[in-house]
Formats: sequence, structure tokens, C-alpha cells
Amino acid sequence: MSSYGNVTTRIIDPVFDRSNLRVEFRLPADSCYLSNMRLINVAIDSNNAGSSYNPQLGALGAIRNISIFDGSVLLEQLTDATLLNAFKNVQAENDYNLSVNRFLKYNDNGYTMSGVPNFVNNTELAKNSYQLATQNPVANNIGQKAWVSLRDCISFLRSSSVVPTNVFRQFRVVVEYNDAAALKYLTSVTNATVATSADALFLVDEVNDGDAKDSMMRNYEGVSYRPIEAERVVVPAVTVADDTESEQSLSFLVNGFNNKRLNRLLIVQQAGDSTTYDVGNATVGNGIVSSVPQWKTRLNLRVNGKNLLAGDGISGSSATAQNRAGSSANRRLAYLTDAWGNTNLTANMNVVAYNDEPDFVSAALRARGQDYLGLMVQSEIQELQVQYQRTAIGAASGDAGSNAAQRQQLLLNLFGEVERAVVMGAGGSYNVIYVV
Repeated sequence: MSSYGNVTTRIIDPVFDRSNLRVEFRLPADSCYLSNMRLINVAIDSNNAGSSYNPQLGALGAIRNISIFDGSVLLEQLTDATLLNAFKNVQAENDYNLSVNRFLKYNDNGYTMSGVPNFVNNTELAKNSYQLATQNPVANNIGQKAWVSLRDCISFLRSSSVVPTNVFRQFRVVVEYNDAAALKYLTSVTNATVATSADALFLVDEVNDGDAKDSMMRNYEGVSYRPIEAERVVVPAVTVADDTESEQSLSFLVNGFNNKRLNRLLIVQQAGDSTTYDVGNATVGNGIVSSVPQWKTRLNLRVNGKNLLAGDGISGSSATAQNRAGSSANRRLAYLTDAWGNTNLTANMNVVAYNDEPDFVSAALRARGQDYLGLMVQSEIQELQVQYQRTAIGAASGDAGSNAAQRQQLLLNLFGEVERAVVMGAGGSYNVIYVV
């Protein structure tokens, strides 16, 4: 325990903690806490000392779901936290990732480039002009214990400056861990024995007794917040003859956001075939948390019977040498940035690795896959359809395993930002509602 200013920092022990299952923390009633709550000692342990955390996710790979309750009342739940936290990690600024997150979360995000720009015919950046400089992440970092801000994960905490436990009298935080089967692909060595650590602690700042605390507890007016809810659809694998392509067009009816206001949508194109990222008992790139680039991707949403975007939606333009036969990577990235803000991606992490692609990053690093799809929606949903198209690529003759990532089964993980509120009633009672 330590005190500074008008608050006292307290370390809360778990009421339940079991490796590969969950950990639960509870706050005492009739007090008031700041919302900057933190988890410490989050880690994955392995019997292979040479293993490392997933480069994009770091130690946060231990976490599957995060929920906050008041007794049995669910205030917010972050499901599929593994995928969403991987995306949130690349939303940080490059300098912050290099200088802070590498040592708090033990991921490998952030980069520097080296080289001098040279152009071909004064228009196109020459191949190998810029190179991703050699990075020095924390090697063999498995078992290192992370610090996790719950405000980064839970919008309820971001939107409310305090959590008064005279209102939320049985406030509890439940963190569900990934099991051994899931952890297998969240470290660099896939045949090791892995488990989440079982010594996590909860750090909170309690407001000291006095008029300010009394006022915070007495005058709490509820909170409006924007949690992320998750849905998933499956894109089947495509059988394609060698040295050919095959267009695949699909439409999915998604019911999970019905009768809710959907502000923005994130789609993670997760690999459905583990052989594309598990090679020789080693994880390739970002592995299971990658958003795998596809060839000639098109995306549109049909919201309440109307297309969200005109024409074909996000799609490639006519084929030229510059846009690589209709690639829409820059357009996808522009829509993603408009909806979700800047992302800390290195050049070409969101495209298929073409044979003539400039080597800003190595082919191995390109396999990390950071081709996220994002759109602003800002509508109350009665019916939502996702219209998705890709062009599957067959293997090159004589190399049966080539291009497998571009014809495999995909899991389209949909993360939608909705609106909820805690509405106060008489005598300190409250309701949790969706706002439309």
C-alpha cells in the first residue's frame, strides 16, 4: 500500500486464481476507487526457455476474456480479448510501443527504418530503398510478467472517472485465461508445455476519506460507455487448380448487433488452417492473431437493406503496375484509419507478399499479417449483412504448399462498438441498458 495526494494505492489479492482457467478480484463495498485499475504479474510459462511471446500480443496472450460484474449483473464483457488486444497493441504510437509496451507487455511492436529513398522514373519507390532496421526485442521473454491497464480493455472504466462501491456493492473483475490448447499458438515454440501463471494481482487507487470522496459517492450519476461486442462468421476454404485463381463471393447475415447502435466495426481475418502459421513446431509471424491479407479483397456492409458504401465498397481499382492488379490495401487501410485511428504497422504488413514487392520488410516478417478491415457504421441495426469477396490463389506448379494462406478457411471475427449506459434510479438503484 502507498499513499499520494488524495488516493491510496492498494494491492488486491484474488479470491480465486487457477492457471489456464481464470482469476477473480473483488472490491470492498462502501468506498470509492479511481477507474485506472491495473493487473500485474500476467504471464505465460513454458518448459522451453528459448520460447518467446507472440510478437504482436506479448504476455497479453494469457488472457481470453475480461468481464466486470456487480454481483451477478454484467456491466461489460470483452470476449475474444486475445484478438482484440493484439489489434489494440498496434493502435499505440510507434515510440510508445518501442519505449514502453515492449517492456510492460513484452511484445515486439514498434520499428525503425534505415536507408535512403530512391525512385524509379521519379515515380515509384525503388525496391530495397528503405529497410526495416534490425530490432532488439526482449529475447526469450517467455515467463516475463506483464502490467495491464484495464482501462485499455474495458470502456466502462475509460468512460467513468471513478467506481463507487456504495453503488456497485459487489464489484468484481473476472479474467478468463486461455487454456493450453489455445496457448500453444501464442508463443514461438508450438510443441512446448505452456500454462498461464497463477500469481496475478490487482492494483487500485482508493480515494481517501473526506469531503471529496463523500461527494463522489453521493453524486454519482451513472455513465455512458461504448463496449466492444464480438461475432464470428466462417469463410470456407477454396479448392483452386495450380497456377490459377478463383473468385469467392459471400454474404453473411449477422444477428448479434440487432437492436443496438453500431458505431464502428473491426474485422480480423483469422487463419482457419494452423498449418499456415505452425511450421516445424514454430509459429510463423503473428500466428493465430494475424489478420491474414487476401488477394483482391472486397468488403461492403448492407445496413437495414441499404449498402453502406457505394458500388463495390472497399475494392481495388483497375489493374496497373502500381496497384498490383487491383490490390485495395491502401483503401482498406484508409477506411481502417478513419474508423479506428492510426495503426502502428510497418509498410506492406497488410498485403500479400508479391514476387516483385519492395523489400521494406523481409518475407518472414510480412507473414505476420496485419490486414485489418474497419468501417464506420453509426446506425441502429435492424439487419446487418457482411458482403465479403476474395480471389483465392492456387499453388505454383511443383510447390503444393505455396499460396496456402490465400485459399485457406478464414474466420472473420467481427468486433462492433455499441452503446450502453448505467442509468441511476431512486435510492442508489440502477439499470444497465443499450442506447439506440
